[in-house]
Amino acid sequence: MNNGDYPHAAEWFTRLLLLAREVGFKMGESCALSNRGQIYSVLGEYDEALQRYSEAVIINQETNNRDGLVSNYIYIGDIYSQLKTYSKALTYYNKALDVVDRKSKSQ
Repeated sequence: MNNGDYPHAAEWFTRLLLLAREVGFKMGESCALSNRGQIYSVLGEYDEALQRYSEAVIINQETNNRDGLVSNYIYIGDIYSQLKTYSKALTYYNKALDVVDRKSKSQ
């Protein structure tokens, strides 16, 4: 995504998403959704970005992927911060911290 070819990147992440769903690879599905969310976020399409991140959150919760969950909560918080909805941003940043705290206590 660094070269700015977002339509091409979006196409590839859509392919990854479809393939991951086809074979039942939840981690790949979450990754594709998160990357689609990043593309939408860069393009300023925040509603679409939030939708993709929220879908990834559900998968990360189901699979207990704490690292993915932390990342997605931070991405969601960043969008709310961009939208100047600071209370919602803080809520998601705190969710990320809670996951990190639980992870460190379980190790």
